[in-house]
Amino acid sequence: MQIEIKKRKKLKNQRLLFLTLVISLTGSLIAKGNTWTYKDLDRVAKAELLDEQRVAAKSMGEQTFVYHTNGQLWMGWDSYGNTGDQSCGASVPGWTYPGGYYGSPSALNYNCRAGYWIVAKVGATYTEGSSGDYVLSLGTEAGTTTQGWENAGNSYSQEPWKSTTTWSFPLGTGNVDISAVRRSWSYPGTANEYYRISEYDYNDFVIEEITLTNNSGADIDYITLAAKADHDCGWNTESFTINFWADDIVDYDAETMTTMELDGDNQGTGGNDFGIDDPDRAYRGVRVGQTFIHTPMPYDPSTGTMSTDSTKLISHYWWTGDEDPGTPAARYDIATAQWGAGGDRRGVNPPPMDMRYSQGYGPWPLAKDSSITIVDAVLAGAGLKNAQQAAMNAKQAYAWGYNLPKPPPAPTMTSSDVSVNDDGTLQINWAYSDPGNDPDKGAADFAGFRVYRSSTSPQVSMSDHLDDPDMLDYDLGGSDIDFPGLPFSPREMGPFTKISDDLTTDVRSYKDENVTFGMSYWYYVAAFDAAGTDAVHGAVPSLESYSTMCYGGSSAWGTESGTVPAFDYWG
Repeated sequence: MQIEIKKRKKLKNQRLLFLTLVISLTGSLIAKGNTWTYKDLDRVAKAELLDEQRVAAKSMGEQTFVYHTNGQLWMGWDSYGNTGDQSCGASVPGWTYPGGYYGSPSALNYNCRAGYWIVAKVGATYTEGSSGDYVLSLGTEAGTTTQGWENAGNSYSQEPWKSTTTWSFPLGTGNVDISAVRRSWSYPGTANEYYRISEYDYNDFVIEEITLTNNSGADIDYITLAAKADHDCGWNTESFTINFWADDIVDYDAETMTTMELDGDNQGTGGNDFGIDDPDRAYRGVRVGQTFIHTPMPYDPSTGTMSTDSTKLISHYWWTGDEDPGTPAARYDIATAQWGAGGDRRGVNPPPMDMRYSQGYGPWPLAKDSSITIVDAVLAGAGLKNAQQAAMNAKQAYAWGYNLPKPPPAPTMTSSDVSVNDDGTLQINWAYSDPGNDPDKGAADFAGFRVYRSSTSPQVSMSDHLDDPDMLDYDLGGSDIDFPGLPFSPREMGPFTKISDDLTTDVRSYKDENVTFGMSYWYYVAAFDAAGTDAVHGAVPSLESYSTMCYGGSSAWGTESGTVPAFDYWG
C-alpha cells in the first residue's frame, strides 16, 4: 500500500520530514477471503484466532499497545506482555527491519507469537504468567500502557521514545507484578547507510528494563524470566505465498551474549537449498534477536547459593513447533536450562526449520515485597557483524545511562515543500531553526544539511548495500557468494541515496534535476553536526539526524502525523 500524490499536488504537513508508511493495515491484513499461505491461515482468514483473543481480552482486561517505530527496528508490545503479533495476522509490528512493513525492502523479517515466560517456583509448585503463546494470555492479567518522549519539551532532542507496559499474574494472596520500560532512538550515526551499523548507530535496537515485584504475600523460592520468540525470517522477499518460515536458523553469539534467528536459505522454497558451507553461521541475511545487558547473578538451584560464573547469566535454547513446552514446569526448565543436567543449547545449532528460541535469565529467590530487574535489548542487523555491533551499541547505551551522543534536530517540511519547477525539475524546501549548543559538548556544532532520495527505479540488490570490504563475510567466500533474492524497487523506507553535496547551514532548498517522468520519489533532509569531544562520550564523529523520525503516539503504529507520501512525477 502506498499513498500517491499526482502532478503538482502538495505534500501533507509533516514534522521531521520523513515519516514511514502507517496507513491502517490492520483490517486488510486479516480480512476474510485472503489467500496467503501462513501459519493458522484458515483461522486468521475466518477471524477465529482474533475472536479467541478478543474473548480473552474481555474476560481478563483490555488489550492495549505500545509501539516503537522511531528507528530502523519496528516493534510493538501489548498490556499482557506479548511481543509482536499474537494473531500472526500482520497487525502489530514485531522485529520488522529495516523499518516499514510488507512491500518495503524490509521484506518479511517478521515475528509471530513472542513474549515472556515468567515462572515462579514455590516448593514443588510452578506458577506462571506467560505470554507469547498461542492465545492472548496464559495466566497474565492485563495492565496499563503509556508512551512518550522521555525528554519531552527539550528543544535539542526529546529522545529516547519511552514506553511502559505493566501486567501481573496471581500468586499466593496477591500477585507478581511486572513492569517493562522500553527505550528506542532514531540516531543513525554518521550517515544513513541502510543495513550497515556503525559504532554511533543507535536505531537498530530497543532496550528493555523488566522489573518483577513479589506482591504475593510470601517469599518466592525461585523466579525466572525467558524472552521467547517465534521468528519467521525472510530475506528480500515480499510474498506470503512461500514457506519462508520453514527454514530458519537459530544462532548464539558468545562475544555479545546474543540469541538470534536468521533465514536459512533461499526462501523461494520451503526446503533447505541454501547450498553453501556455513559452519560459523555468518550468512549475511538479517538477524533478529535478543541480547543480554544486565541482571543480578543467578542462583544455583542445587546449592541455593549465588553463582559467580558469568556463563550462567543466560540460558540459550531452541526448539521446533511440535516441541512447544506444555507446562509451567517445562517452561521453567527451558528458561533455566543452563542449570539442568544437559545444559542449554548454545553451540548446538539446529538445521534450518521452523524454529522458536528463548533467552532465559535466573533463577533468583525473590523475597516478599522485593523486586528484581532484567535488562536486555531486542535488535536486528544484516549479517553477524552488524548484529554484533547492534548488541554492543545497546550495551553502551545502557552504560552511558541512556545519555547518547546526539545529532542535531531534524528539519521540518511544510505542505508546499515539494513541487515541480517550470523547467521540470523538482524543488525540495525545508524549514530549520538554529538548534543552539549541543547539550553534551556545551557548544554549537550544527554544520549543515544532506538531501536523500528513494525512488522506484532503478532497482537495487542487497549486494549494492552489503558487498564492500567492510561487510564481506570472508568465510563464505566474500564477494563471490551470490546474494539471495531478486533485485527490488526502493520504497518509502529506502534504501536512500544522498543526492546533494553537504549543504551549508543557511541553505533551505534543493533542486533535484535528475528526475524521470512517471517515477515515484521519496525525499528527506538530514541535519548534521561537526565532530568534537565531550566529557561523557569522548571523541565523537560528525553525526546526522535520521530519515524516518517516525514517532510513537497514535493508533497508526505510533506516528504522530502520518506519512510523507510518494511524489509521483508527471512532469
